[in-house]
Amino acid sequence: MDPGTGKTKVALDFLGALYLRKGLRRVLVVCPIAAFGTWEQQPRIHLPDEIPYSLFHLNGSDSVERLYYTYPKESLVIAVANYETNWRISKHLNKWNPQAVV
Repeated sequence: MDPGTGKTKVALDFLGALYLRKGLRRVLVVCPIAAFGTWEQQPRIHLPDEIPYSLFHLNGSDSVERLYYTYPKESLVIAVANYETNWRISKHLNKWNPQAVV
C-alpha cells in the first residue's frame, strides 16, 4: 500500500481495542527505518488518552533487555524494529514474547 493511506492508524485502532478488551501489552512493529517517525508520532494522535503507552526503537539485544525493566507494567509497549534488526535479535525478541506483531 502507498504511504499516507492509513495503515498505521488502522493498526493502532486495532491494537488499542486489544489493549482495552483483551489486555494486550507487548507489540512488535517491524517496518522500514523510514517508517520509524510515523510510529513515533501516530500513537499520540490515534491512541485514546486512557491507553498509556511506551515506544521503543530497537537497535540491538541491549535495547530488548530494556523492555523488561523500563516500562510500566500496565502500559501498551510498542517496540519498533527494522527488518534487519528484527532478524539479528529474533532470539531476544522471542524471549520478550510479543503478543502482537505488525
